[in-house]
Amino acid sequence: MNETYDIREFLADPSNPRHIEGEVTCPASARGRVKINPVGNMAAKRFLTVRILADEVPGSIIIGMGPGSSDCTIHSGSRMIAKINFWRRASLTIGEGTTMNGVRLVVDEADVEIGKDTLWSDEIIVQSNDQHGLVDLADFKVIRSGRKHVRIGDHVWVGRRSLIMPDIEIGEGSVIGAASLVTKSVEPFTIVAGNPARVVRENATWCRSPKGFSEAEEAWVRARMPGQGGD
Repeated sequence: MNETYDIREFLADPSNPRHIEGEVTCPASARGRVKINPVGNMAAKRFLTVRILADEVPGSIIIGMGPGSSDCTIHSGSRMIAKINFWRRASLTIGEGTTMNGVRLVVDEADVEIGKDTLWSDEIIVQSNDQHGLVDLADFKVIRSGRKHVRIGDHVWVGRRSLIMPDIEIGEGSVIGAASLVTKSVEPFTIVAGNPARVVRENATWCRSPKGFSEAEEAWVRARMPGQGGD
């Protein structure tokens, strides 16, 4: 059963709370696997809500909370090794069955949505927004300012050392090749790779076993194929 705790019970350094408030709802087993570190301006206020809705939390989740108010909801009870940094007004949702083996998520004045049954390798970065201003000297205005989003569909595989940039959508069933720089949205059931990432194959997906689909995976894919239960 999940319980709700004061967020200060999860601080890596309880002696330095840096004006943080909020709460963590999670299973009791998560208390040793989820750690929160206030970062940035010591005097600034922070409010963070974390909801881990799974029965267990394998792995390790380290959350850095900068000034602002943020919201984090994790449905997955699969293994996750992740470092999540929140800045300003931000939100993150991670779907059921998602596995992460070494991911850094920078959620800065942005909404990041990660679907169900996604597979993430290691040394991956999601950069949801610019964290410093780019200024056009013609009018001294900041370029590309404002709230951003990143949406990643169900059953997406993200390869090692990939970098996902702001304001993109990655369609369901897609594959991001190793060391890819993803700067544009990706259509469903598409494989992209490279720097910048380009389409290398369409009408393709992936399976967790190198020997082929599980029954559940095959049923999921067939339900989305034209003429076989999909549109």
